[in-house]
Amino acid sequence: MTPRDIAIFLFKWKWNILGTFLFTVLVTTLTVYVVPPSYDSSAKILVERNLPPVLRTLPGPAMDLAEALNTESEILLSRTVMTAVVDRLRPEDRPKHETTMSRIVGSVRDTLQSMGLSNPVDPREYWIESLQRRIRVKPTIDASILKVSYSDEDPEWAARIINTTLDAYIENHVRVFSVERTSELYKSQVDMIGKQLAEKREEIIQYKRRMSISAMEDTRRELVRQVGNLGDEIATTQSELGALLLRYEYGHAEVKLKRAKLDSLRERREAARRRLGQLEADQEHLDALQANISSLQDSLRDYTKRYEDARLNETASAATVNVSAVDRATVASRPNHSRLFYIAISLLAGLPLAVLVAAIREYFDQRLVSSAHIEEVLTIPHLGTVAELPRAVLRMPALRRNRGASP
Repeated sequence: MTPRDIAIFLFKWKWNILGTFLFTVLVTTLTVYVVPPSYDSSAKILVERNLPPVLRTLPGPAMDLAEALNTESEILLSRTVMTAVVDRLRPEDRPKHETTMSRIVGSVRDTLQSMGLSNPVDPREYWIESLQRRIRVKPTIDASILKVSYSDEDPEWAARIINTTLDAYIENHVRVFSVERTSELYKSQVDMIGKQLAEKREEIIQYKRRMSISAMEDTRRELVRQVGNLGDEIATTQSELGALLLRYEYGHAEVKLKRAKLDSLRERREAARRRLGQLEADQEHLDALQANISSLQDSLRDYTKRYEDARLNETASAATVNVSAVDRATVASRPNHSRLFYIAISLLAGLPLAVLVAAIREYFDQRLVSSAHIEEVLTIPHLGTVAELPRAVLRMPALRRNRGASP
């Protein structure tokens, strides 16, 4: 396309380009005066990824920076946090600032709902979903910082929403990373093990008192000695009985006495063995009680430590977690952009938009504009051109009479 073609194009569509440009600037100017200005409030959150989410005795492995920031962003924008913000501030009850635009939007919404084309939304639910969409969370490049921002036509309200969101987010962070009611479970285990330990200790005290443990070892040694002596006597008596049987019959009086003595010795040895076995069983029971008490003591120490850790987790606060507010939101003193800024944008963007509209119209324009174009479309030679007379000439009386007299 030559400069001449460009000039012809611009001259041909000059009124279209000028009209589109002026329309864009006019609409933008009216809009910036009708729509209330927007005020932006922001805050910054520090995420220390090398620390555990809540204060614990043993910190867990550190998360990757991107993983930590994405996790905290999802927690901040969660429905739980937004619900807490809405329930605390109750934005659905705040005084409404009626503007022309808000009245138009409200009228359109009511019309659509009355026609059944749109479903009514609960104000509380509307605000929860609106905050999830409108609150922006952006991580800072190469830094463990999250920037949270929100825009509203009321600067004080925007700051209140951001600060309330920070408080609700930190509370939800603690709740997510703390195991609720774990301390109660560990406390019940500590109480149960402590009760069992006290019962076992009382049992072993009563057992030792009943069995006279201080004399058990002496009694055991005495019984072992008795069993040995009785064994020797039984062996001697058996030898004497054998010698008597070589001289006398089984029915002889001396043989009967010796056999009675042998039976008595065997019964005494058996009784001593039974007592010795009972003492050994008592000692094994005592050792088992001691081992059981040692095991319960170890379990009590373990569950006591877990209970203390769980209590520490559940009492975590903003000072004991790995996230904290670096900057809290303040009330903005001026809107995000002035009206002049938007008008200047419309001036810069209006001209390319107007040229684009003209180019589209040119593309779809099928009118014949030159003799060469006529020959190209009709494929017949061009013989001549009759100029179009101006309308003022056509209105002249003489010309109209001549036109009426012509056959």
